[in-house]
Amino acid sequence: MGTPMEKLREMRSSEMAWHLDKRINSNQSVDSKTVCSIDKEKELFDEVKYGNKDKVCLLLDEIFNDMLSSGLKEKLIETRCLEIAIMSSRTAIEGGVSLEATLHLNDQLIKEINRPINLKKKFELTKSFINRYINLLHKKNKLHKPEIIQKVKEFINYNYADKLSLDQIANHIYLSTSYLSKIFKEGTGKTVIEHLTKVRLREAKRLLRETEKPLKKIAKWTGYYDASYFSKVFKKKIGVTPGQYRINDHRSNW
Repeated sequence: MGTPMEKLREMRSSEMAWHLDKRINSNQSVDSKTVCSIDKEKELFDEVKYGNKDKVCLLLDEIFNDMLSSGLKEKLIETRCLEIAIMSSRTAIEGGVSLEATLHLNDQLIKEINRPINLKKKFELTKSFINRYINLLHKKNKLHKPEIIQKVKEFINYNYADKLSLDQIANHIYLSTSYLSKIFKEGTGKTVIEHLTKVRLREAKRLLRETEKPLKKIAKWTGYYDASYFSKVFKKKIGVTPGQYRINDHRSNW
C-alpha cells in the first residue's frame, strides 16, 4: 500500500505529469506569462498552513486572475485549479490532518470540478475546498492543544542553541505565530520566548557550575551569539551576572 507520504508523492507526481502532458498536447508556451508565480503559490500554501482564510482567498483571486490573463486554455486552468487544491491538501496532511479525510475531499473536488460548469464556478469550488482543508486543520489543532504545547517544548529542548525565533517555532508545527502564542500562554502561563529563555538559562547555569568554559562559549552554546546580550539577560532573570553566578557557586562548594 505504501506510507501516507508515499501516496502523497505519487499523487503529486501524477498531477504534475497530467499538467505537463496537457501543456505539450495543447502546444502552449510555458514561459512566465503562462504560469503562476512560484512565490505567490508558496505564499498561498504557507497561509493555508497558518489557517489564514482571508489571505488565502486574496491570493487565490490573484492566482486565478493571473491564469485568466495569461491566455491559458480552459482545460489547463481547470487542471491548475486541481493541482493547487491538491497541494493545499498536502499542506493540511503535513499539519496533522488525516490522509483519509483529505483524499476524500480531493475525490469530491475532482468529481465536482469535472462537471460542465463555467470557470468562475470552478474557481469558487477550488476556494471552497481549500477552506475545508483549513477547517480540518483548525479542528485538529483545537483538539490537540496539549500536544502542540509539548511539541513546542520538545523543539526548544533540541534546538535552544540555535538562533530561534517565534516564526521558526510556529512554522515547525504549522501554526500562525498569533495562534501559537495564544495557546502556549493559556496552557503554560508563559510566552514561547519566555520558555525558550528559561531553557537557555537553565543550561547556562549548569555549564557555569560544571565547566570552566569561557562565558563567550557558554553564551553561544545556549543560543546567545552576543556575549554581552547573554550577560544582560542572565543578570535580569537570575539577579547576578554569569561570572558572579560562577564565583558564588564555587564559594558555596568550599
